[in-house]
Amino acid sequence: MRHIEIEFNETGEFVGDFSGRKLSQDLLDLIKWLDERAEIRDNGYYKFYFEEIEAGEVKSRFRVDIGDGWKCNGDIYEYFDEFLEENITV
Repeated sequence: MRHIEIEFNETGEFVGDFSGRKLSQDLLDLIKWLDERAEIRDNGYYKFYFEEIEAGEVKSRFRVDIGDGWKCNGDIYEYFDEFLEENITV
């Protein structure tokens, strides 16, 4: 089964630890929401490291700087959205 999970993320006053969590639409929506918050940007940004895993093997790695906003992260968010649509398990 293919999935994306958060390998590690920087934490702070507004951002908790999401390490080890599989990416879901709800989690992605929360990350997008955090990315747009002014209080996050005022304090800099938080690095999130993602791994795309298939059959227990890491196929790809991604870094997203939360606090940079949609202009910087829009492409990766589109990839994540498409990935989740294609890999939904019921």
